[in-house]
Formats: sequence, structure tokens, C-alpha cells
Amino acid sequence: MGSDSKAVKLISIISEKNIFQAKALNGLLDKLTQEEKDGLAALLSFYTKQGDTIEHLAECYLGFIQDIMEEQLYFVENRRYRYFSSEEVNAFFYQNTGYMEYYMKGLAISTYLLESHRKCREWFCKKIRGYRSGKYWLDAGVGHGEYLQLAVRHTDYEHYLGIDISPTCVQMCREMMEQRIAKGTKSIEIKEQDFFQYDGPVCDAVILGEILEHVEAPQAFLRKVYEITNEESFIYITTVVNCPQKDHIYLFKSVEEIEEMYEEAGFKICDRLVCPTNGYTIEKALKKQTAIITAHIIQKGSI
Repeated sequence: MGSDSKAVKLISIISEKNIFQAKALNGLLDKLTQEEKDGLAALLSFYTKQGDTIEHLAECYLGFIQDIMEEQLYFVENRRYRYFSSEEVNAFFYQNTGYMEYYMKGLAISTYLLESHRKCREWFCKKIRGYRSGKYWLDAGVGHGEYLQLAVRHTDYEHYLGIDISPTCVQMCREMMEQRIAKGTKSIEIKEQDFFQYDGPVCDAVILGEILEHVEAPQAFLRKVYEITNEESFIYITTVVNCPQKDHIYLFKSVEEIEEMYEEAGFKICDRLVCPTNGYTIEKALKKQTAIITAHIIQKGSI
């Protein structure tokens, strides 16, 4: 099956099984740029080479979407996320191989199928062009590895390190790097490690892709970022407002709250992207308490 036909089949299966996704994905392939089409094709080819069928990948994406809907209903009824502690979500989810495999595959595919996720990916690809080279690139919470492989292919750092507390994510990311990045062309290391245990060199780039909402004290994460970067470091952070998912525990209620936290931690905001979901404006999303995805480029200021 050709790469384009894999994407067509994936969307067709998803649309047949979920009427709401059928509407959301109608005409999607015509909207994707060639670079996005190539990225989706490469991702699906990687997973099918690993033994996944397109049917299974569709189920992963539908499961990911179903989880979002269930948690949204809980959030509307209770005005809070379901879990409060990192210990709980680590035991229930991050150490659960079966859950993490389907969740991470669904999440990776959403990078191309969900409009807000596509916008974040596009913005990331655009912004890393201004930070093409350096010594040490750290992706803390590397997850499915899609953003790390983008960085490896589009920048030229001396060493790339991806870390995660989930052994499943570490294995999935290692396999992705082995298959999608030519062996020996870049220095890449993937390992199971807590971010607070990082004791390597000062980083020229730090990526925190939707990590802050997964922890009890995001301020502590930001202090650690401050410790391991310099004034010129590229720091790219995404997080979310009013975005319930099974493993989200810290609830940001506004974009301003996020930005105040960055500034209180000693960072200056260089650039930002704010993506409300459902086609809403920021104001409408806040009023209805629906998800907003934020991406910021920050640098060290002074505490």
C-alpha cells in the first residue's frame, strides 16, 4: 500500500466509525501542505513497518479522541481534572505499556489530523529555523518522538538527548530514531530519566512539549529549565488551558496564568502561539471552558 493510500485509508476508517470525526476530517488531505503529507506518510509507514495495521492505527486515534471526550464530560461536571498527583498517573498510565502504546500512537497521528496540533507542529518547524545549530538539544518528555525527529532532521546540534519517565515512550522513540534517521548521521541518545535527574551540560535548546500540565508543580520544572540553560538558549514550551485528559493534573485557567508563571521563573517571552480548539476565539474558549493550546519561545531574563 502506497504512503498516500495509507493516509486515505486511515481517514476513511476513522470517518466511518465516528460521525463527528468524519465532519472534522472531511477534505483534510487537500488542506495539508506537501511537507505535512510527507510527514504523515512517513509516520504511518514507520508504524506499519513495526507491524501495525492501518485499522489498528485508526483505533488508536479513535481511542485517543474518546479519552478526550470522556475527560471533557468529567471536567464539565466537576470543574476539575480527574487526577491530582503525579504518582497516580505514573502508576495508572506511564508505566502501563498497553495504554501508552495506543495513546502515543493516537497522539502522534493527531499531530497531522487535529487542527490545533497541526498549527503547533507548523509553528515549531518554522521557529527552529532560527536556532539551527548548537551543542546540546534536550527534549524532556520526548513522548512519541515526532518532535525530536523533526529537530534532528531540520537542525544541526552536536548531540540530541530525549528523556521520558515512561519506558514505553523511550522504546517507541528509540525505534523511531533508528528507522527514520540514517544511522551515524547524528548523535542521538534516548533514555528513561526523570527531568529533575538531568545533570548533563548546559543546553542550547530545551523542549517541553505538553509537560507542565502533567505535573503537580510546574514552577519546579521551570526552575530546572532555568538552571540548565543560558541566556541564548532556545526554550520551547507547549502547555494547555482547560484541557482535560486522563494524565493531566495541573489546571491552567488562562493564557495569562501560564505567561505569569514563565515570567515569575525568570524568563522573558520571545514569541507565542495560542490555539483555541473547536474554531473558537480565545474569549469564547475561555467562556465555554474548552481547550486552548499554547506554545511559547522563552529565554532567560533575570530573577
